[in-house]
Amino acid sequence: MPEGYEIYEHPENAQVFLRKIRPRLITELEEQLVKNKLNALKSSKRYILECKDEILTIYESNADLEHMGNIFGGLLDGIPSPPGTNANDAMTALVNMADQHYTAMLRFTLDDKVKRKFVAERFCFRGSFDDWITLSGPNNLRSIVERYLSTLGKDAFFEL
Repeated sequence: MPEGYEIYEHPENAQVFLRKIRPRLITELEEQLVKNKLNALKSSKRYILECKDEILTIYESNADLEHMGNIFGGLLDGIPSPPGTNANDAMTALVNMADQHYTAMLRFTLDDKVKRKFVAERFCFRGSFDDWITLSGPNNLRSIVERYLSTLGKDAFFEL
């Protein structure tokens, strides 16, 4: 691979690109904060976090993992897992085999690089108005992440 380049996979369509390495505007601590809160969600396997330029974007899978778990969970219980794996690993493998697509749902945009203030936005699916709408901010990342991340996958998200 040429020096100064990286491999990048776009979350929405899994297209892979060779691109120049971009300067990091989001700190690793900020990215890890969002990842930790996202992983704490019951349906955390349904989401992907992308850190690009000054934006942290959360993509949601079209696969309903809870429903798949209800269907396949009982089937997997009777099958012995290979050493070092469990039923959760088998569920992850099943989900990876499914025809998944990811859609950008929520994002946090760095608004003030000095004070580290972010704006929360969600994608609006209204047909004639498919675009990002501002939810709140600028504010500190922790407070807006705690406020909005818990609404992912719920009807409350679309009421924001």
